[in-house]
Amino acid sequence: MKRFFFIYFTLGFILFLLPLGISIGQDERDYAFEAFEEGMRLYEEGKFSRAINNFQESYEYFQKAADELGMARAQLMMGSVYEVLGQNDDAVQMYMKSYNKFKELKAEDDIPMAAQYLGSVHIAMEDYNKAIKYLEEAYSGFKSLNDMKNLARTSAYIGSAYFHLGDYDTAIKIYNRSVQEYAGQKEEVLKGKMLVEMGLIYLSRDDYSSASKYFDDALRTFNRLGDKEGIANATLYSGVVMEKKNEYERAINQLKEALNLFTEVGKQEGISKTMRYLGIAYRATGDDANALRYFDQSLVIAQGLGDYEGMALTQNEMGMVYLDKGNPRKAEGYFDDALRSYKDLGNKEGQGDVQHNIGLARKAEGDYAGALKAFQEALSLRKAVGNQRKIADTLEAMGDLYKEQGDYQNSIAKFQEAESIEAKLDDKYRQADVNKRMGELYILMGRYDEADKIISKSISLFEQAGNNVQKAYSMILLGQVQKKVVGIDAALETFNQALSIFRRERERRGTGEVLLEIGEIQYEKGEYSKASASFQEANGIFGELGDRLNVARSLNMIGTVATAQGDFQTASTKHNEALAQFRLSMDQVGIADTMSYTGDMYLAKGDFNSAIRYYDEAMRIYRSFNSISGAAKMQYNLAKANVQKGEFETAVHFLEDAQASYRQVQDNKGLALTQLELGNVYKVQGKYTEAITQYNSAMTTYENQKDIDGVARARTALGEVYMLQGSYEQAIENLKEAEKLFSKTGNEVMMAEAELLLGESLGGVGKYQDAIKVLESALTVARGKGIKDLNARVLMALGDAYADSGDVTTAKARYSEAQGLYNSLGDEDGVGRSYYGVARMNYRNGELDNALMNFKEALGLFKKVKNSKYTAETLLYMGIVYFDKGDDKEAAKSLGEAIRVFKGIGDEDGIARSLNWLGRVYTSIGQGANAIRYHNDALSGYQGLKNDEGIADSYYYLGNAYEVDGKLEEAVTNYKNAITYYQKVGKTSGVARAQTSLGEVYFELKKYDQSLNEFTNAYNNYKELKDDE
Repeated sequence: MKRFFFIYFTLGFILFLLPLGISIGQDERDYAFEAFEEGMRLYEEGKFSRAINNFQESYEYFQKAADELGMARAQLMMGSVYEVLGQNDDAVQMYMKSYNKFKELKAEDDIPMAAQYLGSVHIAMEDYNKAIKYLEEAYSGFKSLNDMKNLARTSAYIGSAYFHLGDYDTAIKIYNRSVQEYAGQKEEVLKGKMLVEMGLIYLSRDDYSSASKYFDDALRTFNRLGDKEGIANATLYSGVVMEKKNEYERAINQLKEALNLFTEVGKQEGISKTMRYLGIAYRATGDDANALRYFDQSLVIAQGLGDYEGMALTQNEMGMVYLDKGNPRKAEGYFDDALRSYKDLGNKEGQGDVQHNIGLARKAEGDYAGALKAFQEALSLRKAVGNQRKIADTLEAMGDLYKEQGDYQNSIAKFQEAESIEAKLDDKYRQADVNKRMGELYILMGRYDEADKIISKSISLFEQAGNNVQKAYSMILLGQVQKKVVGIDAALETFNQALSIFRRERERRGTGEVLLEIGEIQYEKGEYSKASASFQEANGIFGELGDRLNVARSLNMIGTVATAQGDFQTASTKHNEALAQFRLSMDQVGIADTMSYTGDMYLAKGDFNSAIRYYDEAMRIYRSFNSISGAAKMQYNLAKANVQKGEFETAVHFLEDAQASYRQVQDNKGLALTQLELGNVYKVQGKYTEAITQYNSAMTTYENQKDIDGVARARTALGEVYMLQGSYEQAIENLKEAEKLFSKTGNEVMMAEAELLLGESLGGVGKYQDAIKVLESALTVARGKGIKDLNARVLMALGDAYADSGDVTTAKARYSEAQGLYNSLGDEDGVGRSYYGVARMNYRNGELDNALMNFKEALGLFKKVKNSKYTAETLLYMGIVYFDKGDDKEAAKSLGEAIRVFKGIGDEDGIARSLNWLGRVYTSIGQGANAIRYHNDALSGYQGLKNDEGIADSYYYLGNAYEVDGKLEEAVTNYKNAITYYQKVGKTSGVARAQTSLGEVYFELKKYDQSLNEFTNAYNNYKELKDDE
């Protein structure tokens, strides 16, 4: 602003000086005038120290002549010299003296000029609001005087003040007024400068077309004037527009032309500035060597000129190069140098800019506390300056920082503050961008209703701003919401619309990002070949752009597809490549994410210990930078791995911690996932009531979010636990609803998962043909999608269904096919399950030796992979087989070992089942007292689990044990209890069996009427069962 004032001051001052001589007589007045005239000559020659002496001498002569108006005018000129010398405080003091005197004298012709000078110096001092106050007064005065030249000039100053405040819309409005006021005037230099600033406004808004228009208008203006420095400036900024449009070769040529022009006029400051912009252009091309070479030259010139502002700007840019290169520590060193330069200048705006960048550097280092401190300092400085645009920038950066830490509430609060500023500035583009970023947060928090509203608002605002590319970026977020609320087919349609816009606009980065989203949907649909192709194309685009972070992100997604396909070698390779990229970029979030993906791969392989090791490391990294959500996600993953290992209490601990974390940051999406998983743990432990509570909580959370896919998953989980309880009708009801919802969302893979459970439930009620039909449908999806694991699990269920229906040949074929798939996956746990399934079929068919042989094969594999749950289940089944073979000793041994393993994993249901079988062994060998003890323990376990069918079984077996022990009255009591509980759960076969046993006891007690009554009741129940068949 000092340069701005210096160039244009002289003409304006001479115009205002003309009436000065009217009130000046001879002697002192003549001397005053001569001293004043000499001061003006020296001022024009740049001899400011001598000029100020002459103005002081002029002031003293006017004082002797008692000419107060002349004195005030001399003070005004002394103030202008102080301003040119950078002594702004002294300038303000002189301007205020002259301004107050003009006011006192009611010198209406002079007051506007003094107010204009006060406005100018306050712009130089970055006190823009005070500047506007004086300039508006000056404008009003010049308007009354019909002084069009100073009217236009004052408008230009006012526009500049609003420009520096970041209120670009008001600045443009005032600048346009100034352009009209300049119409027909010969003085166009200031107009040219103003056109440049208008171009800079549009440049800041990424409106490159409008920016180019104003820079071109400025260039024509300067060409008419033959103003080479002005031509150089306009050429320079035209080059900057080209750089922003990614036209780097054109930009560099244009900037070199500007460099030649500045060199021709010997304008060192312009040379330094242009070299700085050349460095920025080379930095954008990834040519860091040339970037730093130009920055170094720019810095040397600025240092030679004592241009602290130029030095600071260049040091700031050099810091950004090193930040881009992944060296935030070195970047911060340059930022510190820039900060010192700005402090020497007393430039608060510059200090705020650098503190902002220091915050970015510290954030990149993972020093979130240090980053927050820097951003807070930047915010304080920017508020002191009053630049609303930059205040909003820092608020947004703070929002990003909180987001990375998983503190979504504080993040949203900062974005809301920023959005309020953008709305007041009526900047549609920036307002849209902030809304878009808030939409991302609401998605992360699972608050889809709010996300939908705010993302739709951003799309509308981008449309109003005429920015189709950013509109398409918002459409990506809208698709993410639709994926949860409407379904993946609707989301895919939105993503494809965004892809069309990106391809039409040649926006490569957006193309890559939406391809990742499309790939994820294809992955969810089980279309792994398509998903891999989408991720590969995205990877290629990001590679061309030199976008290391998104290259790594796409590599991780390729690895995830490979994991789903069972290609663990490829998965491992891709995740390792991604990890290397993230480490080069020192991106701690990316490193942690990759550790998590690698853990997922090991979990899919059945290598639970390796999975836990990677999840642990990821959690440590997330916690190192206080990412609450990241750490909670790893607690969730660790719980899943521990469930697979059979470490249920450990899993519960992790999930409870994760739930607390998700509640802390109000992340409903994460909360629902942990509710589902905690239900899974309780389910595996046999704590079905607790599992149902968790699944219902998850369903409520999903319903509140209007997440159809989530509701369907909760329904699926409820169906499974009801199936395990033997409540098949409730299971079938939930699973059919889940199947319908997954069909609506287009999620075929999860629909097949629901059908797998539905088939098993239908088998539970003896509807084997219906079960086979549903399972064959699920098998078609699994085969069509190439999902080997799902394929194998469905084949296992089909084996069970065919075996139960009596088709042993087909059952064996299905089991064998499943075993082959598990072998091809290298999934020893899955192979073990196939042996387990075949063994159960052998047992049902009475092939006890074959059953025992296959159970032993399964047991060896389960122990090898440390699958405690299936180890215990296999031992339980082996005990049953030994019992049926009459080998009571081996039966007791296997059942005792099963109880020990079930206790180790906290599986209360498994413990109770094993205790009842162990009691039956002791009953069979006549040890009633031992049997009674085991059955009572089983009864206590089932009562704790609130498992009425288990309670009924325990009472029944207690009745058997008391019979053997000769305690017939106790037997009667327990059989009666058994009948009550079997009736409660609607198990007619159990009622009939208990009634038969009770009739036998009454017969032994010679209570023949009661005996006959019980036998009659049992007969009727058995007949009812036969009629139902």
